Amino acid sequence: MKSSIPRVDREPDSTEDPYESTERLEALVRASSDAVYRTNPDWTEIYLLDGKGYLAGTQGTSRTWLQTYVHPDDRPRVAQAIDQAMRNKSAFELEHRIQRADGTLGWALTRAVPLLDANGDVTEWLGTARDVTARKRTEAEAQAIMELAPVAVYVARDPQCREIIGNRMASEFLRLPPGTNLSKSAPKAQRPGNFRVTRDGIEISPEELPVQKAAATGQPVHNYELDVVYPDGESRSVIGNAVPLFGDDGLPRGAVGTFLDITDLKRAEEDLVREARLKDEFLGRLGHELRNPLAAISFASELLSSVTVERRASLEEAISREVQLLRRLVDDLMDLARITYGKIELRKERIDLAQFLQRMAGLAQAYFVERGQQMVLRLPAETVPFMADGIRLEQIVHNLLNNASKYTDRGGTVELSGAREGSDVVIRCKDNGAGIPLEMQERILDPFVRVDMTGDGHGEGGLGVGLALVKQLAELHGGTVSVRSGGPGTGSEFVVRLPMVKPAAAAHGRRESTVARRRRSLSIVVVEDDRYVAMTTQIALEQAGHRVAVFADGPSALAGTADLTPDAAMLDIGLPGMDGYELAAKLREKRNFQDTLLIATTGRKREVVGKASEAFDHYLLKPVGIAELLNLLDRRRPEERPLL
Repeated sequence: MKSSIPRVDREPDSTEDPYESTERLEALVRASSDAVYRTNPDWTEIYLLDGKGYLAGTQGTSRTWLQTYVHPDDRPRVAQAIDQAMRNKSAFELEHRIQRADGTLGWALTRAVPLLDANGDVTEWLGTARDVTARKRTEAEAQAIMELAPVAVYVARDPQCREIIGNRMASEFLRLPPGTNLSKSAPKAQRPGNFRVTRDGIEISPEELPVQKAAATGQPVHNYELDVVYPDGESRSVIGNAVPLFGDDGLPRGAVGTFLDITDLKRAEEDLVREARLKDEFLGRLGHELRNPLAAISFASELLSSVTVERRASLEEAISREVQLLRRLVDDLMDLARITYGKIELRKERIDLAQFLQRMAGLAQAYFVERGQQMVLRLPAETVPFMADGIRLEQIVHNLLNNASKYTDRGGTVELSGAREGSDVVIRCKDNGAGIPLEMQERILDPFVRVDMTGDGHGEGGLGVGLALVKQLAELHGGTVSVRSGGPGTGSEFVVRLPMVKPAAAAHGRRESTVARRRRSLSIVVVEDDRYVAMTTQIALEQAGHRVAVFADGPSALAGTADLTPDAAMLDIGLPGMDGYELAAKLREKRNFQDTLLIATTGRKREVVGKASEAFDHYLLKPVGIAELLNLLDRRRPEERPLL
């Protein structure tokens, strides 16, 4: 038998040599890189014309061919494709796993076309099988890389992007099961409908998506920003890039794209912009807040020498009041910074809640009266002793009362109350003032955030520091602060909850008051380059009975103290040339300064650690309070060296 290639049941062309045509067909089979086979019309007999060395050479029934050639797991799928092609008398194409003639496994792209007679009946089928194992292995490796990629990857294998597959991150990002067709260009029945894609708030068509654009135009798409919106309304921002895939004909056959979720980055950028805006607004408000007390101090200072004794006393009272206002403002700012840097340590003591609230109400009563407001105090029904830092707790309540008064109109009411609730000590400050817009209530406790005044309340809302300090000081105690308001015009209530820490039995006694201690005269060195700060410090210390020597810089202090044995030395950190750390180290080397109490005064947190900073016994933040300084000097030598 010359050839196993069958003759087709049709009238041959009288000019064509049948055997010559058969030889040409054989030549084509040999030249092809594909395996070639033929079957009878109902696929009961299959014959390999050329197995190319990788297909089993068995000729026989379809069952034998399927069992020999097709991988067991893929046989039902191949049989179904053949049955459908027979019913439709149509060609089919299918990728499936194979068992090679040498026993190894691989992948094949199997095709078959029917040959029809004049009546349209199938006379036989001719088919090819191409070994695509290398391509499938490459695709598998690419898929593995896709799964490991830290971004969402999408692959379209057709120019119209009707089917797009994605890696695990792509499916998870779109909230779809693995293996789902992710294409918005898919037929409507297959199109995923659980998300929308928008740009600048407007939904875009599938043709505008990066993968589709790259596949359609053959051009890469870079840095395309868009938003994915889920059914629940959540929106995520992404940046997309895509490159086209080309076929052997040089035309686009699909595209590969990546999408990176930049939502958190954009939110961080928005936060930075908002923080920068808040800081700019804060600096503007700070200048305004400082001008009023400085103006009062400036006018009063100019008038002191030319007024009567009675008016002089009023001016001195005004100066004292405005200085206290400035000092509290600076203290709040510095404390906020110190908490941020973790430089505040709580010094807890026994506090009786009722006594504490009564004292705070007494301190605040004057400015409530001045502002024409009523203050209501509600004390706990039982004695509530607990442990807390008294100074920091005073800051918390003072700022709450001050905030309530600022945002309450003349004739309004502010209520301060406290009680034990379960395992918490709860302090409430409630007013019937301007209230807080609902959209501001989540941010009102953040630094530099404030609500603009809407009524006739006093002040202009402050710097946005006081409430932030309340929150951070409460959290230092392990507590929380919450705010309640029905919106503008409904008033507001701030609730501070602190864990109930009971005092130990030995802690019930009162601490010795430093004011009651007998003060003795000390020799004190002050090194300060600001001559007005140096002068006022010298006057305050000398009025307390101490002997003071003042120097403007480090070299003059080293030269001028050679014959002194001071009890204490106050050194400004920000001295010109030789700073306070260097000066302290040099003074410690001198025999006459071995027992001297060295006190650093600085406008910032402690900048230096190590040997240089260890020369100091104490660090005081400017402006230094006279009472704080005198009490420190009364102790002569500190029991500890606290850090800022």
